[in-house]
Amino acid sequence: MSEEGPAYELGDFKPLSTKTVEIKYQKTLLFGPPGVGKTTQAALLQAKLGKTLILSGENGLSSISNDDVDFMPFTRYAPLQDKAAEAAKVKQGDYCLKHLITYVKRYVKDQDYKVIVLDSLTKASQLIFDYCEHEHKYDKTQTGSIYQMHNRLLEKVIRDITNLDWCNKLVIALEKKETLDDLGRPGGTRPYNVPYIQGKKLVPYLMGAFDNVWGFYKAPCTKIPGAMNRYFVTQSINGWEAKTRDPSRPPRLRPIEPYSDITELISILKMNDEEFKSLQKAREKAEAKDETNKEKKDG
Repeated sequence: MSEEGPAYELGDFKPLSTKTVEIKYQKTLLFGPPGVGKTTQAALLQAKLGKTLILSGENGLSSISNDDVDFMPFTRYAPLQDKAAEAAKVKQGDYCLKHLITYVKRYVKDQDYKVIVLDSLTKASQLIFDYCEHEHKYDKTQTGSIYQMHNRLLEKVIRDITNLDWCNKLVIALEKKETLDDLGRPGGTRPYNVPYIQGKKLVPYLMGAFDNVWGFYKAPCTKIPGAMNRYFVTQSINGWEAKTRDPSRPPRLRPIEPYSDITELISILKMNDEEFKSLQKAREKAEAKDETNKEKKDG
């Protein structure tokens, strides 16, 4: 190699095989309407994968009050300018998101957490946008600069969470309707359900930043009157913008999976070939039974 460069040898440069690449820890963005059970997934993850910490900007933790999941609340993006006032809030357990993420990056790994949950990206985006407006003195002529600053700060939040290399990550968001083109970019005419954040330009970034971007919704159960079934959307279908990073061909997850527990999907992705074949046979048997029952009912 060049004498001016580092002391590398030609043999030091060796290609790796993609077969050595694995997703050890999932990074998932889950979005859906209020009340569908998104926050409940944190308790299910703890039961399956281990100790979980929620960074919570929402008020929906009562749904898992019986599950003893650790959480740390945030009510603003950045610390208050008055350092004494900020210190007083921190002593009361009232944190800013910026400092919470720094805390997680530096100290939480040694506390044996297996899952980090951000609840929610929607709230984080709103708080960041409020901060950016304040920084620009609420000047409406600076709207473009406000959105640019918001996008940059929100990207950093997402990057800091997804780059945690020692745990599974779940980021929760509300959903909203957005018009995208056929490539999933803003500016098209097709309406999609997408994660709810301020602005449109970060939607494609979200699709690339996570291993999985899954929609989550509920619908009336056809077998039990008054009951509701829940479904995960794992691929772009029926107006949902979604994806799964799955090396299997064909993909193991169906476009719409009739589960209420996110750990079921993660387990399917981690199955070996024999385990997945057994699951496929069970699915086929159940589908055949449902079809037979339907024919009897129609007849």
